[in-house]
Amino acid sequence: MGYTSSESDSFKSQQIEFPVSYVLKVILDTSSCSEAPESDIAEILKGLDLRFGKFTSKASNKNNFVSYSIPVTLQFAEQMQLMYERLKSLPGIKVAI
Repeated sequence: MGYTSSESDSFKSQQIEFPVSYVLKVILDTSSCSEAPESDIAEILKGLDLRFGKFTSKASNKNNFVSYSIPVTLQFAEQMQLMYERLKSLPGIKVAI
């Protein structure tokens, strides 16, 4: 079931209050990601001085993709923007949400 127009409109008007903690999800194509994608993601997070927790990972049924879930805490909006920009540069990146 999808969102109605009024539901999606009200969602768009909501602001994120910082600092914010949530679970970051990163999905990579295993055929084109690096040998150590978890380390690559951690380096990006460390480079932005983000607090983050233990990584959990899950491979897709056919092992074509791997997803990582990482609890993160962001202090301000610019930090979030930079994080997503840098994650987009990862080899094999499909989604970061």
